Amino acid sequence: MDRFLKFLSQSARERAKIVDPNLGRCLIENCSQTQAVQLAHVFHWDPVKEPDLPGSLEWAWRMSQGALNLDTRRNLFFVGSSLYELYKGKKWALLPTEKDVLRFYDKKKLMILTRDDFPDTESQTYTYALIPLDDMDGVYITRQSGMKESSDVAVHDFPFNNFPTIVSHVDPRFVILHLGRTLFYDVDNKLRLDLIDRFPYLKRVWALSIRWTSPVPSFAFEDDTYLAPAPNTNSPNSTPSPSGTNRLRTPPRTNPSALKRKSTVLSDSSASDSGDGYGDDDDSVNTESSHQLSHSERTISSVGGARGSPREKKRRYLTSIELQRQETDDDLRSMKWTADRISNWAVDIGATKRVKLVDPNSGHCLVENCSPAQGVRTAQVFDWRLASDSECDLLDSLEWAWGMSRGSLNLNTRRNLFFVGASWHELYKDNKWALLPSREDVLKFYDEDGVFLLRRESFPPVEDGPFTYTLLPLDDLDGVYIARQSAEEGSNDVTIHDFPFDDFPTITCHVDPKFAIMHLGRTLFSVVDVEIRLALVAKFPYLGKVWALSAAWTSDVPKSAWRDETYLPLHLNDPPSTITLTKVQPARTPPRTNLPSLKRKLSMLADSWSDAEDDFEFGDSDAGYELESVENAASSRAGASSHTSQRTNSSLCVARGSENGRKRHCLTSVDARRKEANVDVTPVKWTADNVSRWAKKCCPPTPPAEPTLPLRRSTRIRKKPKRFLC
Repeated sequence: MDRFLKFLSQSARERAKIVDPNLGRCLIENCSQTQAVQLAHVFHWDPVKEPDLPGSLEWAWRMSQGALNLDTRRNLFFVGSSLYELYKGKKWALLPTEKDVLRFYDKKKLMILTRDDFPDTESQTYTYALIPLDDMDGVYITRQSGMKESSDVAVHDFPFNNFPTIVSHVDPRFVILHLGRTLFYDVDNKLRLDLIDRFPYLKRVWALSIRWTSPVPSFAFEDDTYLAPAPNTNSPNSTPSPSGTNRLRTPPRTNPSALKRKSTVLSDSSASDSGDGYGDDDDSVNTESSHQLSHSERTISSVGGARGSPREKKRRYLTSIELQRQETDDDLRSMKWTADRISNWAVDIGATKRVKLVDPNSGHCLVENCSPAQGVRTAQVFDWRLASDSECDLLDSLEWAWGMSRGSLNLNTRRNLFFVGASWHELYKDNKWALLPSREDVLKFYDEDGVFLLRRESFPPVEDGPFTYTLLPLDDLDGVYIARQSAEEGSNDVTIHDFPFDDFPTITCHVDPKFAIMHLGRTLFSVVDVEIRLALVAKFPYLGKVWALSAAWTSDVPKSAWRDETYLPLHLNDPPSTITLTKVQPARTPPRTNLPSLKRKLSMLADSWSDAEDDFEFGDSDAGYELESVENAASSRAGASSHTSQRTNSSLCVARGSENGRKRHCLTSVDARRKEANVDVTPVKWTADNVSRWAKKCCPPTPPAEPTLPLRRSTRIRKKPKRFLC
């Protein structure tokens, strides 16, 4: 789901689905909603860049101030995720008929109708054509012929001249706005001229978009038909009574620009959050039913609210526009690191380049084998969300099980990334399908008899691949089809595969089977329905071994790992002065940067072992020995040869911020080296003097001042004054 659409209320989604003649199916492909179909805006408005745009549209469209809500059902349509990626990238658009465009001109078709003569909305459905706005060579569109799932699927190639006419509930005004602003600002000049030669009335489309978005004239604020009555927020009876619930009407927008003020206004809790209104209906709306977000998410707090909102102000609700601003504006006080932000940040450009170097499919979609220009994304096989704060030790467990040193595993490795279309990526994130490794690749992690799992000492090394996989549906995907392009060079044939995809070909990919096993094992036995799981296990009996591997690899790291020199990071052997930063090669993945502190690990182990000493009756008699072994291992890696008792905390050797008399913990290797070098490790307080000294050390030394010659002393002899005789 796009970040600009997830704040839409459920009532807005229901209104769009009720009036949609396609019953919520993709407007372009006519596929079922189960095939990653999402809701999208025809014309998207950025409130930060153009805060006064709704006012201009309301004046041009003969609406009262504050009556327009761009979450109207007439501005929303259903489309597949892959095609929506192309729509956001301004690769294609909807073209209204010439008749619908000329409705906004006078009878002579010369002058644009003014506010007084603007036409009313008449029809419930309109016809559109699909026009490409960029070179989409290699992109094909599949369209189902009917509403039934068994209907035929036709394949249309660029430039889509034979694509059928589209019937939709979308208002032509929003289509004209999007097409006019995109065609004359973002499209290549040569392609724009070709489109104008083909559709001459595109000039009228551009003229309408310019006129409608022009600033509101000054005399508009004296027009009673434009000014909206200001709500009396001080009155306790200002809340409208929810007497009716007309789901086909959208309430007016909740943040109209105030008269003589250009800043965005937050609505009171009595206002509705989104809607469809054109300002010509008096039916009241049940605002409580349209709120789907939690109270805590929509309430302005002293930190997460609007800029400059004091604590003593009355609590208000954030509108959907303000939630979008808080999501995208980095200047707000509390920037939220949401899942989408972290996901986009995680798969960086460097990782994508590394994947292209080893991908045998040359960046094509792994499932549909379509061109990278067809909304193909870079996705993780084993998602980073499984390694979040709730499972902070998961990566440590994988590094121990896979024979790696601690801190060397990065989930952005090219072996954990693959290219997939946006629609199939959404289905993958929803656990609708997965990649099943071959039985031979799974048995590589077992002994020769296929009974016992290989341990760290005998874990197989990483292979270059490529590897073979089977597309495994994990849910009822009835009505979902796969349009896969032929892998033969120079062939543009597209084959349609229906659920359950038994005839789907084997997938060849560079992805390491370890990550596919991790994702499949944890998903199959925790998310998938029991009946589907049993049917899959009966069809692929070695799925039980897949689950056993994922469970064993994610088990807790044993205590003996912390004295294993092959597991602890190698850089602990080197003093800090010898560590040099080198440029990472683009073909190699850097180690992970969120490595938990080893000091915290040892402290946690020391606490757990001291508790074990108190509970000696449970048989853990080796706790003191293991604690001493870990301390000696850390001491030897740091180059220290002192006794264990010398490594415990004293009044001078405690960690920063700890107080005297607290529970004694093991010193880290850094603190141990500082102690041996007779460096004071007392708690450092960031006073003004300490900050000043730290700043002087960071700044380059000031060059010495140029020597100045001393002032030359005058050698003139001062004559004594003559004394006159009296």
